[in-house]
Amino acid sequence: MLDPGTSFARLDADDAQKNPEQLEREFLADLAQSDLHVIANVDGYIGQSALIEMGFSVGQGRPIFTLTPVTEEPWCHFVKPLSDLDEYLSTCAKDADEESRVAA
Repeated sequence: MLDPGTSFARLDADDAQKNPEQLEREFLADLAQSDLHVIANVDGYIGQSALIEMGFSVGQGRPIFTLTPVTEEPWCHFVKPLSDLDEYLSTCAKDADEESRVAA
């Protein structure tokens, strides 16, 4: 649902006492601990908060996957379609196996 008077989308699980800035800062802190970032850009729409989050992920070198392919510049160079996620995870698993063999 949208915050009254704004275009900020709140999830039902969001603390109603927190303002959009607090919620976004908490999300970015969580995102900083993640291995990848998935954007649910339904019908290709990417909102302002998602753009901030994407920039944060790019700056951290975190791979970004989107539900719908992104064609807009410059974002199209930084994101992959969600359909590529399985391939990415397989590559990560192979790399982890190789690292453990080298370490042994």
